[in-house]
Amino acid sequence: MARINPIVCRNQRKKLGLSLADLARRSNVDKGTIHRIENGRSQRARENVITNLARALKLEPAVLTAAEAELDAEPSSDEFFGRSQMNMRISHEARNALTLVADRYGVRTNNIVELAPLMFLILAEDSLQTRSTRLEELRDARESIKKLGLRFPHISERLVDDWNATEIEDLEARSIARSDIMGKILDSEPTQSDTRRLDYDDGYHNPFVAHLRERLCQAEPTGEFSHWDENSPPQYAICQSEALAYFGGDEKIAEASIDGMFGIHEIPKELRSDAAIAERVEWAHGKIRQVDEQMHIELEKIHLEMASL
Repeated sequence: MARINPIVCRNQRKKLGLSLADLARRSNVDKGTIHRIENGRSQRARENVITNLARALKLEPAVLTAAEAELDAEPSSDEFFGRSQMNMRISHEARNALTLVADRYGVRTNNIVELAPLMFLILAEDSLQTRSTRLEELRDARESIKKLGLRFPHISERLVDDWNATEIEDLEARSIARSDIMGKILDSEPTQSDTRRLDYDDGYHNPFVAHLRERLCQAEPTGEFSHWDENSPPQYAICQSEALAYFGGDEKIAEASIDGMFGIHEIPKELRSDAAIAERVEWAHGKIRQVDEQMHIELEKIHLEMASL
C-alpha cells in the first residue's frame, strides 16, 4: 500500500478534463474515495486502486504516488490565493524528518511547512512564558530567603542577598520582555560576574533549545533534541519507529536516515513501495558505503595536508 499524491491526482484529472464521476467510471474507483484522495484525507491506497487510477489518468503509478517534495506541482487554476515556489536548501536530516512526520500523522508535507511559522510562534511564546514563570518563582524564593536572613543579625547580608545574582536576574527579565528566545541579551552587557554557567554551550543550553528538549521528552520519549545555534542547523532525532518500519527493521539504515547520511527523496521511485523493502535497504547500504568512502578520502586529504606543514 502507498499514499496517492492528492495534488497529482487532482491536477491530472483537471488537465484531462475529467469530472470526479468521469474518473470514477474510467477507473472503477468509488467517487467518494477519489474525493477523499484529492482532499488529502485518504491515508494509504491498495495497489489495485493505485493501478486503476494511474491507468485512467494516463500516469505511471510511481508518479501518482510521488512525494510532494519531489514535484514541481502546477498550481490549480481555481485557487483563490496564490502559491509560490520556495527555493532553499535544508539538511537531509530535516527533509527526512519532514517525510517521516508526514507519514506518521497522515498529512501532506506542504501542510507541515505551511504550519511551521504558527508552530514556531506557539513554541517560542510557550518558552518565554515558561521562563517568565520560573523567574517569578525564583524572585519569590529570594524574598523568602531575605526574610529568613533577619534571623541572623550578627552575619553579613551577603548570607542571603547576592547582588550579582539580582543583576543577572534583571538581564533575564529584559531578555524575556524583548522575546529573546535564545537568551542572547545575557551576553550583551557587562556584569560583576559571569552570566553563564562554566560548562555553558550555546547550542545545547540556550533557553529555547532547552525548552524544546523538555517538550520533546513529554511528547515522544524516544526522541531527542541535541543542538541548535545560529551557525548550524537544528540537530534532533524523531520518528525512529517510522524510519525503522520503512527500512524493514534495519537499525543501522534507520539511524543513518535520521542522521541525514542520505536523503529519503534520493531513493529511486521504483524502490519506495512496500513490496520493495529489501531492494530499498540494499540501496541504502550502498549509499552509506559511498558516504563512508568519501569521508575516508577527505580524511586522508586532511592528514596529507597536515603532514606537509
